[in-house]
Amino acid sequence: MIWLEMPNNNNVLICRMNHDEITKYIYHWADIIKTEAELLGFNVVELNNEHFDESRFRSIIEEYDPFLVFLNGHGSEYSVKGFDKETDVVLRCKNDHLLRDRIVYALSCHTFSILGRSAFNKGCKCYIGYTHRFVFPFQVFDEDRIFEDEIAEPFMQISNEIMLSLLRGANPEEAYKNSQKLIVTYLDHWQKQTSGDSYVIVKWLNFLKRTQRIIL
Repeated sequence: MIWLEMPNNNNVLICRMNHDEITKYIYHWADIIKTEAELLGFNVVELNNEHFDESRFRSIIEEYDPFLVFLNGHGSEYSVKGFDKETDVVLRCKNDHLLRDRIVYALSCHTFSILGRSAFNKGCKCYIGYTHRFVFPFQVFDEDRIFEDEIAEPFMQISNEIMLSLLRGANPEEAYKNSQKLIVTYLDHWQKQTSGDSYVIVKWLNFLKRTQRIIL
Protein backbone atom coordinates (compact mmCIF):
# COMPACT_ATOMS: atom_id res chain seq x y z
CA MET A 1 0.00 0.00 0.00
CA ILE A 2 1.26 3.51 -0.83
CA TRP A 3 1.00 5.81 2.16
CA LEU A 4 0.04 9.39 1.34
CA GLU A 5 1.80 12.28 3.04
CA MET A 6 0.21 13.63 6.22
CA PRO A 7 -1.87 16.82 5.92
CA ASN A 8 0.20 19.97 5.83
CA ASN A 9 -0.53 21.12 9.37
CA ASN A 10 1.02 20.73 12.78
CA ASN A 11 -1.98 20.27 15.04
CA VAL A 12 -2.54 17.29 17.32
CA LEU A 13 -5.81 16.79 19.21
CA ILE A 14 -5.73 14.96 22.55
CA CYS A 15 -9.08 14.13 24.17
CA ARG A 16 -9.00 12.64 27.65
CA MET A 17 -10.84 12.48 30.93
CA ASN A 18 -10.21 11.62 34.55
CA HIS A 19 -13.34 10.35 36.24
CA ASP A 20 -12.65 6.80 37.47
CA GLU A 21 -9.76 4.47 38.29
CA ILE A 22 -9.27 3.37 34.68
CA THR A 23 -9.39 6.78 33.01
CA LYS A 24 -7.27 8.24 35.82
CA TYR A 25 -4.32 6.15 34.67
CA ILE A 26 -4.87 6.88 31.00
CA TYR A 27 -5.27 10.60 31.69
CA HIS A 28 -1.93 10.95 33.46
CA TRP A 29 0.00 8.70 31.08
CA ALA A 30 -1.23 10.91 28.24
CA ASP A 31 0.84 13.72 29.79
CA ILE A 32 3.91 11.95 28.39
CA ILE A 33 2.44 12.15 24.89
CA LYS A 34 1.51 15.80 25.28
CA THR A 35 4.99 16.71 26.52
CA GLU A 36 6.69 14.81 23.70
CA ALA A 37 4.47 16.41 21.08
CA GLU A 38 5.26 19.90 22.35
CA LEU A 39 8.99 19.15 22.52
CA LEU A 40 8.84 18.03 18.89
CA GLY A 41 7.19 21.31 17.90
CA PHE A 42 3.59 20.20 17.44
CA ASN A 43 0.69 22.38 18.50
CA VAL A 44 -1.33 20.33 20.99
CA VAL A 45 -5.04 21.08 21.31
CA GLU A 46 -6.87 19.43 24.20
CA LEU A 47 -10.42 18.52 25.13
CA ASN A 48 -10.37 17.36 28.75
CA ASN A 49 -13.02 16.01 31.10
CA GLU A 50 -16.41 17.73 30.75
CA HIS A 51 -15.12 19.74 27.77
CA PHE A 52 -14.93 16.53 25.73
CA ASP A 53 -18.41 16.71 24.22
CA GLU A 54 -19.85 16.48 20.73
CA SER A 55 -20.20 20.22 20.16
CA ARG A 56 -16.70 21.13 21.28
CA PHE A 57 -15.23 18.20 19.39
CA ARG A 58 -16.78 19.42 16.15
CA SER A 59 -15.63 22.99 16.80
CA ILE A 60 -12.03 21.93 17.47
CA ILE A 61 -11.93 19.73 14.38
CA GLU A 62 -13.27 22.53 12.20
CA GLU A 63 -11.04 25.24 13.69
CA TYR A 64 -7.72 23.41 14.01
CA ASP A 65 -8.05 20.62 11.42
CA PRO A 66 -5.69 18.26 13.32
CA PHE A 67 -3.92 15.60 11.32
CA LEU A 68 -3.66 13.33 14.39
CA VAL A 69 -6.49 12.63 16.85
CA PHE A 70 -5.99 10.77 20.14
CA LEU A 71 -9.30 9.71 21.71
CA ASN A 72 -9.33 8.50 25.31
CA GLY A 73 -12.38 7.42 27.25
CA HIS A 74 -15.02 4.76 27.54
CA GLY A 75 -16.50 3.43 24.34
CA SER A 76 -18.88 1.04 22.67
CA GLU A 77 -18.89 -0.62 19.27
CA TYR A 78 -20.63 2.48 17.90
CA SER A 79 -19.12 5.42 19.74
CA VAL A 80 -16.55 7.06 21.95
CA LYS A 81 -18.21 8.35 25.11
CA GLY A 82 -17.88 11.66 26.91
CA PHE A 83 -17.16 12.56 30.53
CA ASP A 84 -20.42 11.10 31.89
CA LYS A 85 -19.62 7.71 30.27
CA GLU A 86 -23.03 7.75 28.55
CA THR A 87 -23.13 10.62 26.04
CA ASP A 88 -21.78 9.89 22.57
CA VAL A 89 -19.06 12.26 21.38
CA VAL A 90 -18.00 10.47 18.21
CA LEU A 91 -20.82 8.30 16.87
CA ARG A 92 -21.02 6.02 13.83
CA CYS A 93 -22.96 7.57 10.94
CA LYS A 94 -23.64 10.78 12.88
CA ASN A 95 -20.33 12.63 13.05
CA ASP A 96 -17.61 10.10 12.31
CA HIS A 97 -17.13 11.90 8.98
CA LEU A 98 -15.21 14.47 11.06
CA LEU A 99 -12.36 11.94 11.18
CA ARG A 100 -11.93 12.13 7.41
CA ASP A 101 -8.29 12.59 6.30
CA ARG A 102 -7.02 12.09 9.86
CA ILE A 103 -4.96 9.51 11.69
CA VAL A 104 -6.95 8.34 14.71
CA TYR A 105 -5.90 6.34 17.75
CA ALA A 106 -8.84 5.49 19.99
CA LEU A 107 -7.90 4.21 23.43
CA SER A 108 -11.49 3.16 24.05
CA CYS A 109 -13.16 -0.19 24.48
CA HIS A 110 -14.84 -1.90 21.51
CA THR A 111 -14.75 0.96 18.98
CA PHE A 112 -12.63 -0.61 16.26
CA SER A 113 -15.03 -3.05 14.63
CA ILE A 114 -17.96 -0.75 13.86
CA LEU A 115 -17.06 2.89 14.57
CA GLY A 116 -13.52 2.47 13.27
CA ARG A 117 -14.58 0.79 10.06
CA SER A 118 -17.39 3.30 9.54
CA ALA A 119 -14.97 6.22 9.94
CA PHE A 120 -12.50 4.54 7.59
CA ASN A 121 -15.20 4.09 4.98
CA LYS A 122 -15.83 7.85 5.21
CA GLY A 123 -12.21 8.69 4.49
CA CYS A 124 -10.39 8.39 7.83
CA LYS A 125 -6.76 7.79 6.83
CA CYS A 126 -6.14 5.28 9.57
CA TYR A 127 -7.97 4.05 12.66
CA ILE A 128 -6.15 2.20 15.43
CA GLY A 129 -8.32 0.86 18.21
CA TYR A 130 -9.60 -2.17 20.08
CA THR A 131 -12.10 -4.83 19.13
CA HIS A 132 -12.94 -5.61 22.75
CA ARG A 133 -12.26 -4.03 26.13
CA PHE A 134 -8.99 -2.29 26.83
CA VAL A 135 -8.11 -4.10 30.04
CA PHE A 136 -5.13 -3.59 32.31
CA PRO A 137 -4.43 -4.66 35.91
CA PHE A 138 -3.43 -1.94 38.32
CA GLN A 139 -2.87 -1.16 41.96
CA VAL A 140 -5.09 1.41 43.63
CA PHE A 141 -2.66 4.29 44.00
CA ASP A 142 -3.25 7.96 44.64
CA GLU A 143 -2.89 10.10 41.55
CA ASP A 144 0.56 11.33 42.51
CA ARG A 145 1.82 7.71 42.62
CA ILE A 146 0.37 6.37 39.36
CA PHE A 147 3.78 6.17 37.68
CA GLU A 148 5.00 3.90 40.51
CA ASP A 149 2.55 1.17 39.49
CA GLU A 150 4.75 -1.48 37.85
CA ILE A 151 1.73 -3.68 37.11
CA ALA A 152 -0.06 -1.09 34.98
CA GLU A 153 3.10 0.32 33.40
CA PRO A 154 3.48 -2.25 30.56
CA PHE A 155 -0.05 -1.56 29.32
CA MET A 156 0.38 2.21 29.45
CA GLN A 157 3.73 2.03 27.67
CA ILE A 158 2.28 -0.20 24.96
CA SER A 159 -0.57 2.22 24.35
CA ASN A 160 1.66 5.29 24.42
CA GLU A 161 4.02 3.69 21.90
CA ILE A 162 1.48 4.22 19.13
CA MET A 163 1.24 7.97 19.64
CA LEU A 164 4.93 8.44 20.39
CA SER A 165 5.92 6.56 17.24
CA LEU A 166 3.56 8.66 15.13
CA LEU A 167 4.88 11.89 16.62
CA ARG A 168 8.46 10.80 15.94
CA GLY A 169 7.76 10.23 12.26
CA ALA A 170 6.61 6.63 11.95
CA ASN A 171 3.73 5.93 9.63
CA PRO A 172 0.62 4.33 11.21
CA GLU A 173 1.51 0.78 10.22
CA GLU A 174 4.98 1.18 11.74
CA ALA A 175 3.51 2.71 14.91
CA TYR A 176 1.10 -0.21 15.26
CA LYS A 177 3.89 -2.73 14.73
CA ASN A 178 6.07 -0.95 17.30
CA SER A 179 3.30 -1.29 19.86
CA GLN A 180 2.79 -4.97 19.01
CA LYS A 181 6.54 -5.59 19.32
CA LEU A 182 6.50 -3.97 22.75
CA ILE A 183 3.75 -6.38 23.81
CA VAL A 184 6.01 -9.28 22.81
CA THR A 185 8.90 -7.74 24.77
CA TYR A 186 6.80 -7.44 27.91
CA LEU A 187 5.40 -10.95 27.43
CA ASP A 188 8.91 -12.33 27.22
CA HIS A 189 9.82 -10.57 30.46
CA TRP A 190 6.73 -11.43 32.50
CA GLN A 191 6.54 -15.06 31.37
CA LYS A 192 9.88 -15.54 33.14
CA GLN A 193 8.67 -14.05 36.41
CA THR A 194 7.30 -16.05 39.32
CA SER A 195 5.45 -13.33 41.21
CA GLY A 196 1.76 -13.64 41.88
CA ASP A 197 1.07 -10.77 39.49
CA SER A 198 2.85 -12.30 36.51
CA TYR A 199 0.00 -14.65 35.51
CA VAL A 200 -2.52 -11.81 35.40
CA ILE A 201 -0.17 -9.53 33.48
CA VAL A 202 0.63 -12.23 30.90
CA LYS A 203 -3.06 -13.06 30.50
CA TRP A 204 -4.04 -9.49 29.69
CA LEU A 205 -0.98 -8.82 27.55
CA ASN A 206 -2.01 -11.74 25.35
CA PHE A 207 -5.55 -10.37 25.24
CA LEU A 208 -4.23 -6.93 24.30
CA LYS A 209 -2.14 -8.37 21.49
CA ARG A 210 -5.20 -10.01 19.95
CA THR A 211 -7.59 -7.10 20.31
CA GLN A 212 -5.45 -4.10 19.31
CA ARG A 213 -6.17 -3.54 15.60
CA ILE A 214 -5.47 -1.17 12.70
CA ILE A 215 -7.28 -0.32 9.48
CA LEU A 216 -5.64 1.79 6.77
